[in-house]
Amino acid sequence: MKSKNDLRDQEYYLYRLELSHDDCWSYHINGEYIDSLIGFYSYGEHLEAFRIAKVERNNIIDGSFMSKSFREKFGIKTVTIRKLNKNLYLLHMIVPYEYSSIVKLYRSGINDFSQLVINNHEIFYFISNDIVVKNLITVLTADDNLRVLDIRRTSLTVDNLFSLMPLRLVPVLLFTRRERDIVLKALNGGYFEIPRKISLDELCKEIGISKTEVTMLIRNSIKKLLNSMFHTVF
Repeated sequence: MKSKNDLRDQEYYLYRLELSHDDCWSYHINGEYIDSLIGFYSYGEHLEAFRIAKVERNNIIDGSFMSKSFREKFGIKTVTIRKLNKNLYLLHMIVPYEYSSIVKLYRSGINDFSQLVINNHEIFYFISNDIVVKNLITVLTADDNLRVLDIRRTSLTVDNLFSLMPLRLVPVLLFTRRERDIVLKALNGGYFEIPRKISLDELCKEIGISKTEVTMLIRNSIKKLLNSMFHTVF
């Protein structure tokens, strides 16, 4: 006889978890700060993470992270900052486990998730079940530096699942082969450049189909991409 807590009998959902974290350095940075986790590794008692950060002012990261006292205060063992453009940075950080909310999810059995930090709020999206999430909430609420601001779930649908996927996979899975071919031809030809390197007429002539069909295929592809990006899960 199976226990009602047997995970094989549990229904799985897409969850959205929002936290406020006093030990997170982003809580103490002035100005708008947004970053996204793009990868992490666990070794020993430390977490190594790669993040892409968008900041309101160029000196926010440079001034704060280069301060030794700031890094020591928030347990940042090492950090490497690479400026990508005017407002975007690639961060490579190593922090002890006790300073990371990511580890709490990982140790609770949630190994695959996306994370977004907006100012001092950490937002996680992941697929799990009520038993695992109940245990996770117990772990999170036991930490005085963490506050669970919101937890909600929704059923697993095509749109919801695409919202969790890396953006690079969306065209492969959503676009038809015809759409992929046309969009790549337009992209490589410079159709999306400003100013355009190839006109619609030239593109259609090169491909050998009508302006109406090319326009429709490109617009449908862009619509699919935008829907996957901006679909409101909750």
